[in-house]
Amino acid sequence: MLAPSMPRTTLPSPPNLARDGWGVIFAQGGDPAVAEALRPLLEHRRQQAGADRYRELRGGDGYRAGETKLDFLARHGVAPGPPQPDRMPANLLLVGNAEAIAFDFQFQLALQHRVGRLDFDDPESYHRYGQRVIAAETEGSTSCPHGLLVAPRNPEDGVTERIVDLLVNPLAQSLLDDTFELLIAETATKERLLRALENRPELLFLAGHGLRLSADDPRQRQRQGALLCQDWPGPRRARGEVPDEQIFAAEDVPEDAPRMVFHFGCYSAGTPCRDGFDHLAGGDSPPLASRPFVAALPRRFLELGSLAVVGHVERTWGWSFLWPGAGSQRGVFELLLDELLAGATIGQAMAAFARRHGELASELLLLLEERERGLPVDQDRLVGLWTATADARRFIILGDPAARLFSPRV
Repeated sequence: MLAPSMPRTTLPSPPNLARDGWGVIFAQGGDPAVAEALRPLLEHRRQQAGADRYRELRGGDGYRAGETKLDFLARHGVAPGPPQPDRMPANLLLVGNAEAIAFDFQFQLALQHRVGRLDFDDPESYHRYGQRVIAAETEGSTSCPHGLLVAPRNPEDGVTERIVDLLVNPLAQSLLDDTFELLIAETATKERLLRALENRPELLFLAGHGLRLSADDPRQRQRQGALLCQDWPGPRRARGEVPDEQIFAAEDVPEDAPRMVFHFGCYSAGTPCRDGFDHLAGGDSPPLASRPFVAALPRRFLELGSLAVVGHVERTWGWSFLWPGAGSQRGVFELLLDELLAGATIGQAMAAFARRHGELASELLLLLEERERGLPVDQDRLVGLWTATADARRFIILGDPAARLFSPRV
């Protein structure tokens, strides 16, 4: 039996860049052509935020390799705490790949700020993205977006079974109306997904396994994080390399991609060099990648029409929707969808994820303090809480954090 939907919550105040500010952070030494390609979007945001609450941080003011969030903020006269829009805007767009601007910097900055990232291969892609954001906000769009929810349940696979039963089916119950198409379990094949995308849904929610490849696999940067569709036969029957017919990858993204995408899956947003969880298995895992990188699938979504994609860096864990003693927990996911469907920006909608990370980190610190004082601490509980905290911080926004699913005509 499906769980009842959670009560609707109070939604955030409407987007107001003149109040909250907007800024862009380039990596020091970045290509000046990229900034010029983004100039129309930057000027659009400057007009919305006003000169006092718009920041363009580049060159010596930009992000410096190896810099922590606290060091960066201090350099700009900002201390930890709520955003101070007249010093550092609440909405911040990072421009650069994961080598130029570290994933850790984005994770930490997003605890208090609304942070997104753009990473394309050429200036023209940045220019096209900016033009689409401007068009979406000046031409207006529907206030009743059409959505698509996709979640395979692969044979003899406990992970996708839990995702479907404890996260996706309850979400579907709360979203069940004429505006959402559901492809769950047996219907979540690649063919059905591609056909459903032909209907041009504005909001796409994907949940399932993300493909993982070794660091020496030449396909890694193009395939890592691709969705394993229902066509994948499951862990017991799969043999050798996963064929393209069983995955939804970057080259499968259609023209006029969904405006917003949430992808719950391993490596769906990116891959770091080292496995942040390898100590759980003895700490001797090989590198995940020769260089950190943003996944190809969300980059392709953004190249072909999406305004923002939310995904996960590295592996995902069940802690985000299943809690010991409490059972199925989908609150942050429902709140995200509620807020997007009510017109909030993607940065506003992701605030619940940041608050949950902060809450878990506080509980983890308490346990660590007790252990330091020599008090007895349950080791399994400590490892579980550490894993949950590390998992929670790795959800990120790719795209402008001030983008939203729909905008009234202005």
